[in-house]
Amino acid sequence: MKIDNFHSDGHGHPAEDVAGHITDSAGGVFAVFDGVTLLHYDPYPDPSPAAIAARRAVEAVKNGYRHIGDRKISERDMRELMVQANDAIQAYNNELGTTPNTVDFLRRQYAAAVGAAVVISGHNLHAAQINDTELCILNQDGDRVYHLASDKTVFYQYLRHLQETGALSKGTPEEHHYIRSKLVNHEDVTYEGRSARSGVFTGEQVANNFIMTGEFRLEPTMIVLVYSDGFLPLLKQPGFCHLLASADSDEINRSIAQLEKHGAKYRSEKTMIRIRV
Repeated sequence: MKIDNFHSDGHGHPAEDVAGHITDSAGGVFAVFDGVTLLHYDPYPDPSPAAIAARRAVEAVKNGYRHIGDRKISERDMRELMVQANDAIQAYNNELGTTPNTVDFLRRQYAAAVGAAVVISGHNLHAAQINDTELCILNQDGDRVYHLASDKTVFYQYLRHLQETGALSKGTPEEHHYIRSKLVNHEDVTYEGRSARSGVFTGEQVANNFIMTGEFRLEPTMIVLVYSDGFLPLLKQPGFCHLLASADSDEINRSIAQLEKHGAKYRSEKTMIRIRV
């Protein structure tokens, strides 16, 4: 098993992605968490609470994995690793004095993060994620054979509807307050009869209901990718997945730098762990 880490900063914005892993004779645990940027903050907090939330989430996943020990891991274990990450963020928010009684989503916002974690044990992969930090598995040709991700299509359709009807003005503090207080971590949000759910680890227990889990049996030569949302536009580019399946880290870093020249959507902070089985 060979592990590579790829990271590109947010080109001026504080880094808020965090990756971490532990390897052992059976495989190991691999996690990427993306701190949720605090909007409408000036000056921006330094250090970033979002970055600290992501770091604590990664450490919680690693510590949880250590406590599992040698026993066979289950889907329930994967969910519990993510719950522990959310609990760690709750503890941090408590330190900050940000609680359900004090949060106002503008002057006092939750430190929050989204993330994905993978445990590899022999040929078995167990995974969990929330929101737009994802994981996928490629074969040696760069074709995707497994993907675990939250479907936010309806959430974004609903948000566009609110913007187009004038209910919300894009990019305003009022829109931010509405999204964070009325949409995020609310299980009953629907649009045109479909769920518009979107969960974020803020420490609120309801966020645990948005955790997705899965498992997959790995074969030799497969490539496991765990990544933050900054990689999503790149993964859609022709040939990039093939590159991830076949190229060394230097060539991939050159490709990332080249793609970032194509526009702002390619220049968001991005983090990926690549595991070659």
